Amino acid sequence: MRIHEKPPDDDNHIFDNFDQPDDARSAIELIEIKKPVIAAAVENYDRATKDLLNRLLETNPQHRLKSIRTLQRIAFYHNFNFDEIRHRKISPRKLIEDDERMP
Repeated sequence: MRIHEKPPDDDNHIFDNFDQPDDARSAIELIEIKKPVIAAAVENYDRATKDLLNRLLETNPQHRLKSIRTLQRIAFYHNFNFDEIRHRKISPRKLIEDDERMP
């Protein structure tokens, strides 16, 4: 998918009223419309993963996950060593590659 293209799905008509990509209100309305679709897509994920996604997709900026300190405290990253990343002992690319190899 290229930038400023609509994602391929059966519900493309819901994007018709969102002509201004920089309009924050339109973006929030779109997220609210898509919440049931997102919920169905992640229903088999573990609780920590769902919590991370909900925090990232929070429409209220006051409650949204926005700091590395908060990120370090959530269950999804409980066993994650941020110091190794910070000191470049592990690359983010390696983490993704290792994760893709896991069963």
